[in-house]
Amino acid sequence: MKKFLLLLAAVFPALSAQAASPSSEVELKFGPIVGTWSFRLPNGCTERHTYRANGLLSGTSGEEYVEERYELSAVPDVNGFYTLTGHNLKDSGGPDCSGSSEDFSGRDWTVFVRFSADYAKYVACVEPRPDRCWGPYLKEAP
Repeated sequence: MKKFLLLLAAVFPALSAQAASPSSEVELKFGPIVGTWSFRLPNGCTERHTYRANGLLSGTSGEEYVEERYELSAVPDVNGFYTLTGHNLKDSGGPDCSGSSEDFSGRDWTVFVRFSADYAKYVACVEPRPDRCWGPYLKEAP
């Protein structure tokens, strides 16, 4: 998945966003990323990630399925980027949206996310800078 993330970072422009305060109790305790988010790539492939309030995440990218542990920083940096870290617990190894079947089980990862002002979208970035991002991921209705 990391190979895929790096590939996307070089291809997709950043989404402009401004930091805003989370509005619900769940967002205050677990961060604004809790929920299900999806991103449809130009090739028609869709990534979907579900972040749970217990720090677990499951996701699909093409035929790949992953289960991971994650943490989101409590507050964004001065430029609105939150640090999202994780540990891959399980990776099915199926072809992801980039065509890679590499198994990332047991690996740690870090990305930087920046939300839109209404927390309905976010971009993921390999560095906390807007020119190294892909997305936007759109929050799905509960």
